[in-house]
Amino acid sequence: MIAVEDDGSLATVRVDDGRVVTVLGGPGAPERNMSSSIDRRYTVGRHYEFHPSNNKDPYQDNACTATHVVAEPQRAAPVQPSDDLVPAALSTDQSAAQTSYALLVGSVAALVVMAGGAVWLVRVKRMRRPVSPT
Repeated sequence: MIAVEDDGSLATVRVDDGRVVTVLGGPGAPERNMSSSIDRRYTVGRHYEFHPSNNKDPYQDNACTATHVVAEPQRAAPVQPSDDLVPAALSTDQSAAQTSYALLVGSVAALVVMAGGAVWLVRVKRMRRPVSPT
């Protein structure tokens, strides 16, 4: 809501896509010099979700539509890199080094286990072969 006139029943609104539109908060033209029991009043600075009764500018709205005030969207502050996410005993560089070391040790252990399994499999297969008489 960027501006209101006519005791708050005529609103100038900037919509989410950046367009500026007019919303009439009651029946009739803005110069009607009268009010009714279904006139809706708007306040500058508040955020509204509009449900007008027509689909072109100027939009017609009144107290009988589902238009309502909504909370302003919260804008999150940008996240800054920080060492706070790493345990105090480790700096960011030490943490990266420990992770690399753990990956290296884990990879070597996996290779040793796979090599041992392959050797065991070859031995089992050789033991099952029938020995041919010569």
